[in-house]
Amino acid sequence: MKGGSRSRSGPPPDPNALRRSRKSDPAWTKIAADCRAGQPTPEWPLVEPSSRELELWAAWWSLPVASLWLESHSLDYVAFTVRMFSEAEQPKARTEDRKSLRQMMADLYMTPDSQLRARILIVDSEGIQDSPKVATPADDNVTDIRNRLNRGAS
Repeated sequence: MKGGSRSRSGPPPDPNALRRSRKSDPAWTKIAADCRAGQPTPEWPLVEPSSRELELWAAWWSLPVASLWLESHSLDYVAFTVRMFSEAEQPKARTEDRKSLRQMMADLYMTPDSQLRARILIVDSEGIQDSPKVATPADDNVTDIRNRLNRGAS
């Protein structure tokens, strides 16, 4: 493969980048950490689930990113990923299946890297109304880019 951009080249987006410090930054999707608390688990869409699949299904639907799965009508894909996960847990699972599972979990925003690349932030309920910052920088009173750059030179 020659030239051109690569989809995963370079560092993932930084939610604390200076140009992204606006209070209402539309570039980041903020999801409340407790947004699925008390919500019902959808019915299993595939045939003959194992007890392990049903256990994973319930656990995964309690995750904050599950709200995105509902919006995108991804029940079958989530169920298929759960099935692949339960098969990949087995001692003699194929390496290729485990590699495929890793990509499927990234497709569902279940990995930290995939959440950053998709600009998804899991925040406290109060954090949705507050600033989009995730981590507090060491020096909160630095507002000018020149001061920020000079801070590292000292």
